[in-house]
Amino acid sequence: MGIALKENDRKHGGVSKQYFKKELKQMEIQLYVLEQKVSLQVNRSLEDYYYEVTNELDSLRQSMSHLEK
Repeated sequence: MGIALKENDRKHGGVSKQYFKKELKQMEIQLYVLEQKVSLQVNRSLEDYYYEVTNELDSLRQSMSHLEK
């Protein structure tokens, strides 16, 4: 994707507003998709970290309970 001047546009002095609006809409959609992918990846990373910390805490609790006995 990207804004590229077509031969016809160059001859007539530039790109139409409609063309820019279409390109902008496509960029907004791609940005939204990218944001969703990043959000999903962050959520997965946080979830992995949560389980890692939870497992570590469980191990520490078990160790503590053995020490208390």
